[in-house]
Amino acid sequence: MEPGYDAVMQAVAACGLSPMLELANADSSYLHDVDERLRLEPIERLRRLGTLRHVDTIGRLAGRGSDVIVIGDSAAALQGWPLILPRDGDVEVCARHDAAASGGDFTGVTVLERPPGTRGHHDLRRDQRLVEVPGGHVKVASPLDLLRIERARRHGEQALGIEAVLEHHRRWPDGPPAQRESFDRQARATIDAWLTRT
Repeated sequence: MEPGYDAVMQAVAACGLSPMLELANADSSYLHDVDERLRLEPIERLRRLGTLRHVDTIGRLAGRGSDVIVIGDSAAALQGWPLILPRDGDVEVCARHDAAASGGDFTGVTVLERPPGTRGHHDLRRDQRLVEVPGGHVKVASPLDLLRIERARRHGEQALGIEAVLEHHRRWPDGPPAQRESFDRQARATIDAWLTRT
């Protein structure tokens, strides 16, 4: 008789291993989804996975030129992760205390001075990314920093999505090879032909 899921997870935890990291390396199913997202403009990535409210909030942040760093699900979506955003969630940002206290329109934004797993704004700022969106650009936490935050929050599924983005960048630092695109087109044509027959 094989051990149950709970027994396996207890054994994995007792060994000090992370089941998410090992599963992400063994399961490459997210890589195709990440690849599809990275072919889109960042705001379109967010639009397809989030809501218009997320898109509008990011646009407001870009228009303000504020010194906040987008974190959480919206930051991950802008960088290509394949997970759907919660419909009722706010856009999360990290800001210094003085920036958050200075006021401004933070409707639809959750402001954190020190996200879990970080030392705050100055920590995230070292590796931030500038992401172009309509109306300007937003500062976004790097995928490695997002992974630190999600692991500290114990958000396994979100961490797995970010690991897929990192793995995609590791495998194809200059983008996926051209034959992959050709293979994708051929596979789509085969599927479409099969669907028209049935």
